Amino acid sequence: MKTLKKAVVVPVLANVQVTHDTWHITLEDKQIAHDSCGGQFVNVFVPQNNGVLWRRPFGIHTTDPDKGVFTLLYKQIGRGTTALTTVKAGEALDILGPLGNCFTHTSDLKEAIIVAGGIGIAPFPLFIQHLVQHSVKISVFYGARSKIDFCCLDFFRQTGVNLHLATEDGSSGHKGFITAPLLAYLQTLPDKPGARIYVCGPTPMLAKMKELCRDTGVPAEVSVETMMGCGFGACMGCPVPLENPASDGRLYALACKDGPVFNLEEIRFDE
Repeated sequence: MKTLKKAVVVPVLANVQVTHDTWHITLEDKQIAHDSCGGQFVNVFVPQNNGVLWRRPFGIHTTDPDKGVFTLLYKQIGRGTTALTTVKAGEALDILGPLGNCFTHTSDLKEAIIVAGGIGIAPFPLFIQHLVQHSVKISVFYGARSKIDFCCLDFFRQTGVNLHLATEDGSSGHKGFITAPLLAYLQTLPDKPGARIYVCGPTPMLAKMKELCRDTGVPAEVSVETMMGCGFGACMGCPVPLENPASDGRLYALACKDGPVFNLEEIRFDE
């Protein structure tokens, strides 16, 4: 049985706007920085001046265990994230985490193919930090509406990953959805048994990815994006539809308790 984690109050070292609607916040906590793995998240109790009651989940972006710091990448969308943008260096936040499970890295993994749409890029740098230490080939397929929406490009270039970009407006990389250059790449992939896809993004993209993975025979893991109010399964507010009933007969999993990382084949995407 998992031990229920306790919330901690952590110092904010920086909270910087990196695009027109995306922010990067740096926090200090040795335990979270040491214990976190790619795919996990923290639940943040944001400032309450906007009547925000529930914690907000954010995938852990990067960690530096030696310095005891970790970072989150978030998009300003609603009341919770707007309130978070007002937090300044020197203040503190109430954090619960790390929560959830991790992307898997098996001993036979030869190439990790990372596919991200928009803010779905957030959980992958931490996973890439891990993969680099194990000499796994890394290809990143990153799609956004426009080039002004891209984050982390310097990190990817410095890490030396095989980077592919796509924008809906054609301002950078392939014009259209990222699934088009990904499909072309998978069709010529020499070692499909040694490859695995890791994906995070909007639901329409995930549904397309499921179809694409079935057609090409490359397995995939998905990090689902959904509201996770409590972070440990008590509020039942983050149901994820399953293709087939679970061993206990459930038709839904809980993103926070059973995920947020799932085998892509397990998830049902309703129209």
